[in-house]
Amino acid sequence: MSVSFEDMLRAMITQFVRDEVRRQVAEATRVDDYLSTARAAELADVAPNTIRRWVHDGKLTRHKAGRVIRISRNELERLLRDGASNDELTPEEHAAKALG
Repeated sequence: MSVSFEDMLRAMITQFVRDEVRRQVAEATRVDDYLSTARAAELADVAPNTIRRWVHDGKLTRHKAGRVIRISRNELERLLRDGASNDELTPEEHAAKALG
């Protein structure tokens, strides 16, 4: 049973298309968009000034588009997941968190 050149070519093209579709879907579903400070604050359930303070403190990177400041959604989610609000804890809460 020999495979014809046409069948081999068809299989190669099919695999290429599948790989490209997977790559495109992965890229399209990647959540790496940029948010306004107001939208970032809304998602984080904090005041916009808190987002600005996190930028000032170096906890978030500021991305400028002209005069508009944008925040990376991925970076914000990572900060929230890793405990961004540590600076809003009381000293007793910091100790309890540190000591378990």
